[in-house]
Amino acid sequence: TLALQDILKTIDYPAVDKLLEKIQQADKVIFIGYTTTLELARNMQTAFIASNKLTNVPETEELQKQAIKQADENSVILVLSSYGSILNSHVELITKISNCPAYSILITQHTQNLITNLFDQVLNVTSTNYVQIGNYPLEFFCDYLVRRYASLNEKRK
Repeated sequence: TLALQDILKTIDYPAVDKLLEKIQQADKVIFIGYTTTLELARNMQTAFIASNKLTNVPETEELQKQAIKQADENSVILVLSSYGSILNSHVELITKISNCPAYSILITQHTQNLITNLFDQVLNVTSTNYVQIGNYPLEFFCDYLVRRYASLNEKRK
């Protein structure tokens, strides 16, 4: 319960709504993730489709690089990383994201990242690391994100 309370206090709700507005207006939305966060990205893709928003979840690093190369200023790239390991293990990919004209955002539950300035926006979903509960805080936040998008999308109709 401590982690859930932390998530609810840490989420920057106005920043989330601004991000969802960017996603709604974007021509392309690309999710980048690995292993568990790739699965999370697939689930988010399904939820966004239910709200009539197509997204791209490239499943291999080669497909990710290709999607990033095709991204433009009307694109949004969301990088999902539970503990920030993607920042160290896939430096070339992160550099490509940083250098492309798309709006880039890192969504993570890891609170001590050092190179987060490579992104246009960083959303930390917790104020401290909860290693003992795995990536549940990120899953919880992403579930909130897609449900909030659906809610805002309904209001736009």
